[in-house]
Amino acid sequence: MNHRNVIIEWSRRMLGCIALFYVCFHLKSQISPLYERHTNYEQFINPAITGRDLYPFLNVSHKNYWLETEDSPYSICIGASARLGTFNFYNPQMMLNKTKLIARNRMGFGAFAMYESNGPLKFFTSKLTYAYFVPLSQNSISELSFGLSLELSQYVIDESMLDPLDANDPKLTGLSNSNLFPESDFGVYYHNKQFQVGFSINELFQTQLPYNDNRVSDNSRDVFFQTGYKFYLKRFELEPLVYAAKINDRPVYLYNQIKLYYLNYNWIALAYKTTNTITASIGLRVRRMTFGYAYECNVSRLQKYFGGSHEIMMGLNIGLFEPEGIRKTVKIK
Repeated sequence: MNHRNVIIEWSRRMLGCIALFYVCFHLKSQISPLYERHTNYEQFINPAITGRDLYPFLNVSHKNYWLETEDSPYSICIGASARLGTFNFYNPQMMLNKTKLIARNRMGFGAFAMYESNGPLKFFTSKLTYAYFVPLSQNSISELSFGLSLELSQYVIDESMLDPLDANDPKLTGLSNSNLFPESDFGVYYHNKQFQVGFSINELFQTQLPYNDNRVSDNSRDVFFQTGYKFYLKRFELEPLVYAAKINDRPVYLYNQIKLYYLNYNWIALAYKTTNTITASIGLRVRRMTFGYAYECNVSRLQKYFGGSHEIMMGLNIGLFEPEGIRKTVKIK
């Protein structure tokens, strides 16, 4: 092998190692795998949202990233939440009970699990959430809630997928050791029939991962803020939504979305992230099932290298009723 080929091969492997550690360093400092789920699993970013919609549900999703690249990353998520209380959901016709007993329904519980594969890097996290709701009105849904969550995460690097130029490089040994890292979040949330606003502080423990380098990233607490307003039109509902996050020492992350509902469950949405991505999604309710699809594309110069991302979602309403729209149905008379 001539000197030119040696240099090319060395550069290729070096760039691969740099890319790997860049991902490791910045999973927490930019948008972590879990943080990217803030639209479909918002109660697991702000735990105070857990149980907001009163009925129990189960959501499952699968997302493929960068479809034009070989062995592209993918993630699988499953989340469930329910609102518990000392009341009877149903009347003899199996319709949702609209009595004032709903006001006793104060606690929400949720569970979430996520697995992401990104080349040699594997990420797994599980989370339990709890919320307590304080009713602020007797004639409509108007509540203030407080939430806490506990999280266990695991990062694993498959060393067999690495191909270093120096087989004895000490920086690339021992990476497959897996440990569990605990974290916790706290959130506050207010909502009524049309308006919502929430605030959460994530990573209260500020757990340091073994791949973090303080010279590159300062793992500080993360802050999330969200707000939205639903306009009720004649046949549709229109909801603009804004998420903002300050994650470690990175620039503020913004997510702007406009969502159009039909019968409160079927939707089309368009969103823009400050990570230079645009997302279009659509959802359809069939009885107690909800099916969704989203396509995300990068609008920067990197788009031609990575391509778009596809996500398939499926949700199940476990509440055993057929509401016309949950926020209208549960309105207290």
